[in-house]
Amino acid sequence: IHLALLLPMSGAWDVGRRIAGAAALAVERVNADMALLPGRRLEYSWADSGCSAQQGLAAMGELLGNEQKIDAVIGPGCSSACKVTAYLSAGQDIPQISYGCTSPTLSEKVEYPLFSRTVAPETSKGPALIALMNHNKWRKAVMLTSTDGVHLESGQGLARQLEAAGIE
Repeated sequence: IHLALLLPMSGAWDVGRRIAGAAALAVERVNADMALLPGRRLEYSWADSGCSAQQGLAAMGELLGNEQKIDAVIGPGCSSACKVTAYLSAGQDIPQISYGCTSPTLSEKVEYPLFSRTVAPETSKGPALIALMNHNKWRKAVMLTSTDGVHLESGQGLARQLEAAGIE
């Protein structure tokens, strides 16, 4: 089983540098336990998704251009890269799972049929916060967020949900 890892090693959110070692360790441990995948062995290739659509597309093209067939894609971590790589992986009939892409549009199964994720879409945060605000009869909120793309987009989405619920 060959996994393609799309890790953001550069760009606005370079978390890939911190998780690359964990990915290698996980593959090593899975391969060491013969009960997990009897008769199969995990292998992986990785590329830098750069936390951007352009670099994510280039990274995916690089991985698909390798000699080994890809069985699944893990990553990337940023929604801008996920949106383009999910099209490409679905077009090749390869499932993709992300650990960090929170854009609600990625939940549209007609558009992204083989995409899944381990994090909730950013739109799921609003209802819980709105319920908390209403329970405590709070009508105003202040949000501090980064101006980097992934955090800014998420913060703006949450702000729209709060405003729609009448919270200033």
